[in-house]
Amino acid sequence: MRLTLRSILASTSIELLAALVLLLVAVSFVDMKTIYGLVVALLFAAVFLTAVRVMTGEFQLRIIAYGLAAVWLALSPLGVVTQSDTLRVTTGLLFVAFGFFCIGVILRRIVAAKTVDTEVVFYSVSVYLLVALAWAVSYEVIYMLWPGSFKVAESGSALTLSHFVYFSLTTITTLGYGDIAPAAVAVGIWSTLEVATGVFYIAILVARLVSMYR
Repeated sequence: MRLTLRSILASTSIELLAALVLLLVAVSFVDMKTIYGLVVALLFAAVFLTAVRVMTGEFQLRIIAYGLAAVWLALSPLGVVTQSDTLRVTTGLLFVAFGFFCIGVILRRIVAAKTVDTEVVFYSVSVYLLVALAWAVSYEVIYMLWPGSFKVAESGSALTLSHFVYFSLTTITTLGYGDIAPAAVAVGIWSTLEVATGVFYIAILVARLVSMYR
């Protein structure tokens, strides 16, 4: 496998990876409770649209992907403008469902690949970031429905999506700084499942890529 500039630019999966990276960076600096939250909403939309573009050609799966994306695109900007918790929870659940759906489809494509090429490499990284992002959004949904589900080192501070992206990334990479931690058993189990997913994904992915390369 040779990773050249031409092969990278010709890869459709680079669009999804770029959208995910831009979104994770933007979430770190933008407050979703301000009008600038529309920027994050647009980047979420970019993730939706690029994920649909790299979706498999199977008609049934495309219908599911387009349906979830269409509903999310209709509700998300309204949720940012109105700051409605109900809409934010709804769009959050839609993104989590869409994220895990895409993860399953892309993983199937990785497993079915015969050789290691740029598509497989970018898909592999995208899945890892998408897992972290989907879990981060699920944490935010849990927090909105159950405000006492997380404890923070700085008592009294409200948690936002940027906090949960940070918590999700430290969880999936097993860093676990402890400044944000689950305050309920159910949430602790859910975050532990993210750790297990991240560890097994890396182990299984490396084994699969090595076997394909050989």
